[in-house]
Amino acid sequence: MSTGTILRIWVKPKSSKAVFPLNVSKDIVEASVISPPNKGKANKELIALISDFFNVPKSQISIVGGMKSREKIVRIEGIDETEVMEKLFSKKHRTTG
Repeated sequence: MSTGTILRIWVKPKSSKAVFPLNVSKDIVEASVISPPNKGKANKELIALISDFFNVPKSQISIVGGMKSREKIVRIEGIDETEVMEKLFSKKHRTTG
């Protein structure tokens, strides 16, 4: 039985600073990255941010949809949905919506 969670993430490339999560709603998580959206740079930076936030290896994070879109579908292995939601919806990151 594999543990893992799928997240929808809206990415803002070429931002002044890298932030994950920037905003959180029940449907989508927003993130900002400094890297431009070319040659996979923004995707690699996003994976590194997610890895740091959830304290999981980068190898356990994959973009399964939206490789060339601002809206990404990301799979995080080794962490269940309850843990992900608790961390994302901690009072520091909670938004309305």
